[in-house]
Amino acid sequence: MNTSLLHRLIHTALALFCICCSLPVSAQKEGGNLLQRAADFLDGMARRSIDTTYIEVPEQPWRVMSTTKAKEMAIRLGTVYKGKEFGDEWAEYVLPDEKLLFTTTVSTGVRMSTGINIGYRTIGLGYAVGFGKKAGTNFSFSTNGNRYGININLRRFKTDDATMRLADIGAKDKSEEFDITSKVKLDDACKIKSLMIDAYYVFNHRRFSNAATHRMAFIQRRSAGSFIADLSWVQANADYASFDNAAMIDLLRGVGRINMRQINIGLGYSYNWVPLRGLTVNTSLTPRLSLDNRLTIWRYTFDEEQETMQLTDKISRVSRWKLTAKARAAVVYNHKRWFAGINAEIQRFRYHHLKSTGRLKDWSANAVIGLRF
Repeated sequence: MNTSLLHRLIHTALALFCICCSLPVSAQKEGGNLLQRAADFLDGMARRSIDTTYIEVPEQPWRVMSTTKAKEMAIRLGTVYKGKEFGDEWAEYVLPDEKLLFTTTVSTGVRMSTGINIGYRTIGLGYAVGFGKKAGTNFSFSTNGNRYGININLRRFKTDDATMRLADIGAKDKSEEFDITSKVKLDDACKIKSLMIDAYYVFNHRRFSNAATHRMAFIQRRSAGSFIADLSWVQANADYASFDNAAMIDLLRGVGRINMRQINIGLGYSYNWVPLRGLTVNTSLTPRLSLDNRLTIWRYTFDEEQETMQLTDKISRVSRWKLTAKARAAVVYNHKRWFAGINAEIQRFRYHHLKSTGRLKDWSANAVIGLRF
């Protein structure tokens, strides 16, 4: 999928959505038979097949909320060497058959962003901008119903934060093992783009509302839980191919760019605890199994005299059956038309390619305050 095209589509949709929200009532009625039918459909969907003693549909269909989020994404790429590959100068430190693990983790670091989310019933659109000179952007679209839902997040940013690790994983004498980790600044920043699509189905949708803590489209009135089926699609691209990063790229067997795509299915459990009226505490855990796991790598060679680099090959590999997981916790409080909440979420994705292995970790903590109208 072309992420730059999706970036423009979501940006355009958000602009049109905000324009529609700002139209006066009379203008909406004049041009609004179609909009009214769409609103009636969404209202009907929101109220269908729910037990109102457990789930409340807010009288006000619109909601607007401000968001403040802390988040981090880290992409790790590693490879295993045998001691003999390091040459004679390392002979006194490692044996020829000894295994050494070298990994580089490129991370955004913990970044703060602020944004706005506008929604009508189960549908929501959001846009957030990060703080600081290396700030990125985040677009989101979601439709979170009680029975099923989908969340789409597109992010792009640059970072020069990296962590390098060299570890001896094959020493016969454990006392001779070493593990060296150091944080470095890349000479040329790594460009990262990610697209995550997450769809779910709630089995106990009559009494449990996943949307009560996702975009706050509903209100959980009594405690309830449910098994949730999950389908996720993630694509992430990290590009640090630059002559300035030649030393690191050489240690990664020439890999200067990676593109990861993964499709996962999962079955988890989520529970909404309502200790008092208006307050909902949610916890959920979803183990996942990858159905499709593709990693594409770009390898480069360098000419030090000319200070140039050249692409030597591009290789794709598909593997399956990687175990991943998603965990989430949230606290939401509703008072009349106002609501506020905090939530935290972490996702992990694993992949490998020939002698290279990797992991993508994505976590966020979000605080929101909003108004229904």
